[in-house]
Amino acid sequence: MTNPNELDATLAEATRTLHGVLSDLQDPELVMPKVPTVNPMLWELGHTGWFQERFVLRELLGQDPLVDNADELWNSSTVRHDTRWDLPLPDRDATVEFVDEVTDRVRAAVAADPDNSELAYGALYTVMHHDAHVEALLYTRQAEGLRPPAALIKPAPDHGPVGSDTSGQIQVAGATHWLGGVPEQAFVMDNEKWAHEVEVADFEMDRNLVTQQQFLEFVDDGGYERRELWDDDGWQWRTSVDRQHPSYWRRLDGEWQRREFDRWVDIEPRKPMVHANWWEARAWCEWSGRRLPTEVEWERAATFDRSGERRLRQPWGDAPAEARRAAIDIDSMGTVSVDQCVDGASELGFLHLAGNVWEWTDTVFQPFPGFVPDSYLDNSAPWFGSRRVLRGGSWATRSRYVRTTFRNYFTPDRSDVFGGFRSCSRDGAARQSG
Repeated sequence: MTNPNELDATLAEATRTLHGVLSDLQDPELVMPKVPTVNPMLWELGHTGWFQERFVLRELLGQDPLVDNADELWNSSTVRHDTRWDLPLPDRDATVEFVDEVTDRVRAAVAADPDNSELAYGALYTVMHHDAHVEALLYTRQAEGLRPPAALIKPAPDHGPVGSDTSGQIQVAGATHWLGGVPEQAFVMDNEKWAHEVEVADFEMDRNLVTQQQFLEFVDDGGYERRELWDDDGWQWRTSVDRQHPSYWRRLDGEWQRREFDRWVDIEPRKPMVHANWWEARAWCEWSGRRLPTEVEWERAATFDRSGERRLRQPWGDAPAEARRAAIDIDSMGTVSVDQCVDGASELGFLHLAGNVWEWTDTVFQPFPGFVPDSYLDNSAPWFGSRRVLRGGSWATRSRYVRTTFRNYFTPDRSDVFGGFRSCSRDGAARQSG
């Protein structure tokens, strides 16, 4: 994104959306329990402004901090997570004003120096950071049982009709795959750098996402009680939290329901399983006699091009992420049927490789060869080895943020994220990085 006018509009829209995810909440609703998986919402709002100020206004432009003790309040590298509830934070109005002032200054700087590629890249980086925290705040609203944010609810998008059954598997021929991003891409994170050769054997992967109905069959078959379906760490987690069924599920009068923000809905058989953690996804695969894909298998399926000449930004190509191609950009305020968005099929016929739910892979998050951290040192390096890679984006992910090479990563116990999965055959499988 090099057009200064487009970047200016993007900066403004990213900040409006950030405010929109919280604007309808009353101050008492911003107060939440101290839990390790989420941040206090007011702190998170201030942190996004701090990030943009720190890496653009201060580091690139040499400006002074707008808040004298900003680093002591919002620097996620040095402010311990469990202390963020007890900090002397500015009140809500002051925090909103801080975030807006930072964005206004960045926009003014971009307008004054439209040919500064380093400034443009830094500004876009902070947009992506805003986007990531908008999705995280949506996780938090889901975890706390809060209603969907009114300011972000849109008219129902046209994801296309619910077509015929789109289940089944697709064979993918093995090859040498260039895993990761390339310099020609407009934007990549440090953990995507750079593409390197990885040999992939033939594999077979689900055309579509595992559905709620498929996961329900695992639950009803005693999947959470069957020790043989879980690895040692997964079983220790399951027993330590006494997990008997997925997060946000309940059984009422003999029927299963799941909570979607603040309301309970019946299980929707053709919508994807969501809020499964990595251990739950792996246990389901063990139960079904299948396995999770590796990230290189996932990326090969998403980027496959018969001509071998293109590096596809999205599984369907380089066209925009319209609603008939993907459930993305917070347009649907939830998942959609796996039988929709058929215009977003990859060249091989895979569906929902972008949007709907993040997809767990079997791969441990590790650096690519020659990894060099970006200026935000905590983006990737502290998390190598402790997390699993997810690919593809969710309905709450911005389309400007996600791409076929993008690597998300969470610890295997995280079920608050909008995560699901698809599976692979165990036969003829390459198990790179698993």
